[in-house]
Amino acid sequence: MNNISNFFQLKSIFMSQQSYKIIVTTHKNPDGDALGSSIAISRFLRKLGHKVSIVIPDAIPSFYLWMPDIDQAIIFDDDNALCFSIFSDADYLIATDLNSLSRNMSMSVSINNIKAFRICIDHHLDPPQNEWDILISDNNVSSTSEIIYDLLTYMDPNLIDKQIAECIYTGIYTDTNKFFHCCNCSHPYEIIAELIKKGINVNEINNLIYNSYTYDRFRLLGYSIYEKLKFIENKGVAYIKLTQKELQEFNYHPGYTEGIVSMPLSIENVNVSALISERKDHIKISLRSKAAYDVRYLAQRYFNGGGHKNASGADFYGSLDEAEKIFIEAVEEYL
Repeated sequence: MNNISNFFQLKSIFMSQQSYKIIVTTHKNPDGDALGSSIAISRFLRKLGHKVSIVIPDAIPSFYLWMPDIDQAIIFDDDNALCFSIFSDADYLIATDLNSLSRNMSMSVSINNIKAFRICIDHHLDPPQNEWDILISDNNVSSTSEIIYDLLTYMDPNLIDKQIAECIYTGIYTDTNKFFHCCNCSHPYEIIAELIKKGINVNEINNLIYNSYTYDRFRLLGYSIYEKLKFIENKGVAYIKLTQKELQEFNYHPGYTEGIVSMPLSIENVNVSALISERKDHIKISLRSKAAYDVRYLAQRYFNGGGHKNASGADFYGSLDEAEKIFIEAVEEYL
């Protein structure tokens, strides 16, 4: 796919003299890349004179609440009526870090009824092209924030300020799991160098994201590893299963389980790790792996999910025990 031609088209649209009403949205359970990419392009477009609304499907984890302009985000789950009004009046819809509107569940129903011109900027595999008027997709990059940086640089690098740089850094740094995967090329590091020139403080940002655990979240991490970690013998697989009751015992908030799934990969000879956690109306499956192992295959084949080769997930609509059984059977077949 030729992203340069799409970059040119977006530059022609948004750097014209006309002002547009634009919605920027991303996927549910927003992570650093979802928030970083969406806030970065929103702030950039406001600088160009557009009226931009950021709509996030559900709650933002507390360790991202420091991010620039985060207080301007509208949470769909908290104010459906306001979001419906914004959707009905928009000229353009820009979705970052999700390649299909169906990932947003109830929000996708309202989006499907709007007449706005639809733009997707994403790095996941297999985007449904018929959903988008412009599709900018590259699954070889570290993150959607990397694509956003290249797009904004193409449009006008002088408009990338410190706050935009902080958002892009957050997206790249978190989506590579602190440069643990998807970063075996020079470009992400070249971008980071340019962002530092914009004045960002990487030590401060890293501390805000990774060294700001609440007491309950830290206790949940310890409990998950000490009490709940299981191994599948002779398969190089570890997994953690958490019930909703267990999460509630640690006063669960959005983002509390982020990072837990990656911890077992620190163990020698563990190549695949899973977190199977029970939520109110579904089971959340999170999968991580070392380089040679494709957990996207597991997510897609057995749970109708998706993601990346080394970081994937799915929502499973069954019981927690059923999800565990399917995961074990999947590992037995795959490995």
